[in-house]
Amino acid sequence: MKLTRKSMLSGEEGSFDLPISEEEFAKCFHLWKIGEELIEDAFPMLNEEQRDFVMMGIKDWEGLA
Repeated sequence: MKLTRKSMLSGEEGSFDLPISEEEFAKCFHLWKIGEELIEDAFPMLNEEQRDFVMMGIKDWEGLA
């Protein structure tokens, strides 16, 4: 699924293609947002870069240094 978010740092909007269905994303996102699970446990199918994008809308940490 394609997720679009606004970066918490730059304020720019970006998109990321995630290897997850919209239904699965909604379920995992809910578990994470209510504090039931850590993001890495709620989204085990995503890598660290993808999880950072879900949390903060940040896609490229190196470009921010």
